[in-house]
Amino acid sequence: MAENRRIPYGYQIQNGAITLHSEETEIVRRIYRDYVSGKSYKAIADMLTAEGIRYMPEKPEWNKNMVARILQNESYMDTQKYPVIVEEALYKAADAAKKPYTHTLEKGLKELKPLLVCGICGEQIQRRLKTDGNERWYCPSDIDHVDVSLTDQDIVQKVITLQQNLTTCKIEPPRRNKQISFELVRLQNEINRLLTDASESIASIQVKMMELAALRYTLCEDTTHIEEYVIEELKAAPNELNPKFLEQLTESIQIIHTNITGVTLRNGFTIWKGETENE
Repeated sequence: MAENRRIPYGYQIQNGAITLHSEETEIVRRIYRDYVSGKSYKAIADMLTAEGIRYMPEKPEWNKNMVARILQNESYMDTQKYPVIVEEALYKAADAAKKPYTHTLEKGLKELKPLLVCGICGEQIQRRLKTDGNERWYCPSDIDHVDVSLTDQDIVQKVITLQQNLTTCKIEPPRRNKQISFELVRLQNEINRLLTDASESIASIQVKMMELAALRYTLCEDTTHIEEYVIEELKAAPNELNPKFLEQLTESIQIIHTNITGVTLRNGFTIWKGETENE
């Protein structure tokens, strides 16, 4: 019987000819019917294993790859080399039920994807498709950081919810750049020195003063204006994802397990979801 696995499941060799294996043939048809009805590769494999049906005598367990091979095997409707097991209509129905492994991201999520990071370790979270065609988001550093149940639609809806609830968010001040602060002190000290040096020209002193003024301007942003700008832009279409604006404005969107825990803007502001919000 082990030699028969050199040919597709459902067939056997008798007197040198390929013939139908009655028990396996019925299992093949059942797999196709179950898949058309909506069962996944894994669900079908688990069911066959639980019923004690064997793919091979020495293999008591089925897995999703075995099921996939059967569903992708055109031999079952081939009238040349193999006897027909699966009718053309059933085969096509199963083929139509397959979820393509290259299906596109949810609307707007393609632009948003580079911004999504793990809120625990900071790694950019990744997306792949499982064998049943469903997406799987995960943290490359630790699979426990992002829950396996997180879907494309979950992310889209959670970002939209974040947009809708911006008025309840707390906005932290921008991060101060220590290097700029040190440069500010250095320039001020240099100007003070120049002002006490009679040999320095007024023009050179004015240049340094302009540098100091420009640097101070970068540190004197109107936080109220920025907060209002962010809120108004993201609330312009409260029920739709605004990926282009988020892409321009946002440095990162942090995700932990299934929750979006915060958004860091490119100017250093961090918008956190309200601590009392329960998802």
